[in-house]
Amino acid sequence: MDYKLLKEEEADYIKACIIEGQGNIDVPIVPLQDYIDMFNHLGFIMDDLNDNLNAFNVSFFYTFTHKELGNYQLSGSLWYGDYSIDIKEDEE
Repeated sequence: MDYKLLKEEEADYIKACIIEGQGNIDVPIVPLQDYIDMFNHLGFIMDDLNDNLNAFNVSFFYTFTHKELGNYQLSGSLWYGDYSIDIKEDEE
């Protein structure tokens, strides 16, 4: 898969963590489209896109859904970084 800035070995590690059901994965700061492409490649569908334009922080929360692997959320801040992928529990 061709990513803009996400290295193939990083993508392989992240995909393996997701397939194994791990959460709380710290991920490198690369264009968000790289992560969207990675999730799409794994068969996820982007379920929810939420941007919070709170002053200069610009937080984002993207939820991806997969029938068998469940829900994952990519989140972070365009200003501070701290990108991570975590399991998103169903809200009741």
